[in-house]
Amino acid sequence: MGIEDEIIKNKAPPLSVSRTTWYTSLGPNGKEIISRDAWGGGVYKEEYEAVSPCAYATLPQIRLEPILKRRALELNPEGICYNTEVTEVKEESDWVVVGVIDKVNSEPRKVEARYVIGADGGRGHGLDIIVAPILERMEIDDRSILGTI
Repeated sequence: MGIEDEIIKNKAPPLSVSRTTWYTSLGPNGKEIISRDAWGGGVYKEEYEAVSPCAYATLPQIRLEPILKRRALELNPEGICYNTEVTEVKEESDWVVVGVIDKVNSEPRKVEARYVIGADGGRGHGLDIIVAPILERMEIDDRSILGTI
């Protein structure tokens, strides 16, 4: 997509996201219960590097969306759909066909895209539309995996 350099430049520092820790409380008297390496840090570094051509980066959605929007506008200024709801995603060989409904005039239409990015602030809207076909193709029936994708 041509955005890796900008993401790497804006990512959270590795030391701040390479471990996860559980505490009894977030207050001043909270005690650490356990801490472990996470998200490509420590013992997971080589594992993460082996499965992706890109470096692992943690970037909050509020920082990622402007990068994605700038790149989308560079590539296709007329191709951004505002005030729309995704109703279906159909994977083709090298692209996807996305069914959308315009929320202003309730008009349904189809949009072809190379990428689908679900940026809904972690609310999970439309997750089944995008992920369920992938799980079906992988012959995974347990929808509880949706929480870890």
